[in-house]
Amino acid sequence: MTTIQLITEFFAGGLLLATFLMMGKIRLVPMLRYFAIASLCLAGLGASMSILRGETEFFIAPIATLLFKVVFVPLIIYFTAKKIPASNQLKMYVRPATTYILFALVLVISGIIVRNIPVNFAEMPESIMFFKALLFISVSMILSGILITIIRKDLFSQVLGLLTMENGIAAFGLVALRGIPLFLEMGIFFVIIISTMILAALIDSVHKVHASGDTSILNELID
Repeated sequence: MTTIQLITEFFAGGLLLATFLMMGKIRLVPMLRYFAIASLCLAGLGASMSILRGETEFFIAPIATLLFKVVFVPLIIYFTAKKIPASNQLKMYVRPATTYILFALVLVISGIIVRNIPVNFAEMPESIMFFKALLFISVSMILSGILITIIRKDLFSQVLGLLTMENGIAAFGLVALRGIPLFLEMGIFFVIIISTMILAALIDSVHKVHASGDTSILNELID
């Protein structure tokens, strides 16, 4: 295995590990920190995959990931949270320890999905085990993002869950589709930024109306 493959696996493993550590956090700042670390690993994964495949034109996407997902998006969420009292305390439907059990279940489901994905390995420059490992991590990221949105009750966590799922989709595109066209990647980043700003404004409005960021209160119909 080459050095660049080891670096790629390091970033891919860091992406999954940071998401795992983010799952059970009950405070916003640590959760944001691990999301930023996961996004940093995604940027590193994109850069190392570009070097591995000799496709250096895809370096713009990792740089954009650094700027938007590692810096800009966490800052938007952080400064929105500072306006809301007690926003640092996040709420879940299950205990933090239970989230790790659910995460292990996600890994099992991801393994089953990846094993049944038809792939023509003759077209892949990487080894079969290397490719399968990266594919497994990207699918796990997608399912982990879905899991976060399900088990969390507060709006901040659900926004981070959606962004985690998007990280997984981006990783899947890098691994399975050999990168996403640049104009499409830039469009995705633009949508992420605009969506984050809209969601931040929505969170602020919901708190002003209901004095809480708990999504369970939104199930109640009011006049």
